[in-house]
Amino acid sequence: MDQVQKQQNCPVCMEKMVKSVKTECNHEFCVKCLFKWVFLCVDEREKIDCPLCRQTVWMNNLKWIKPEENKEIRVESS
Repeated sequence: MDQVQKQQNCPVCMEKMVKSVKTECNHEFCVKCLFKWVFLCVDEREKIDCPLCRQTVWMNNLKWIKPEENKEIRVESS
């Protein structure tokens, strides 16, 4: 089973991922879910952790996943 098939559902909302993003720890989430998590973390503390493994998530190191091409695109901070 390839990586795309393994990660069909977001581990946060359990829905099929349409637009997804991958963290440095290689966990994939819906863009919407991850950003909700980020805003929750920022409200409660300064450090942002992965919702699954609690490894630090650096926003400038997120990779956007294009499902139709199965390619990762690195997010560049401005």
